[in-house]
Amino acid sequence: MNRAKPEGITFTKEPYIEDSGPRRIESMKFSTLSESEIGKMAEVQVWKGQYYDQFKKPIPSGLLDPRMGPANKNVTCTTCHAQFKDCPGHYGYVKLSLPVFNVGYLAAIVEILKCICKVYKS
Repeated sequence: MNRAKPEGITFTKEPYIEDSGPRRIESMKFSTLSESEIGKMAEVQVWKGQYYDQFKKPIPSGLLDPRMGPANKNVTCTTCHAQFKDCPGHYGYVKLSLPVFNVGYLAAIVEILKCICKVYKS
């Protein structure tokens, strides 16, 4: 199944180089992707917890699904048809049955709760 990629996003291993001279960065924004954005960017939903079948080939919808990129140097990518050294890799996602908290945000969340929540005390 071929999915349309979000416009303006190009996946590559090459660095972005702009030759209009040095510039000053005014701001930077970091955010997480929403569930729908991840689904649009992903090539495959991983739902099998196995790497290989009995013939030592990567399992479709498994942890090394060929649509996410070649598993080794002897295989070509089934998404972009590139060799191992040229394929940037492609997204896969796992649908979770329960929410999972990102521990990287835990300290920031606690600080916000201290400011806005009257009941929360550390």
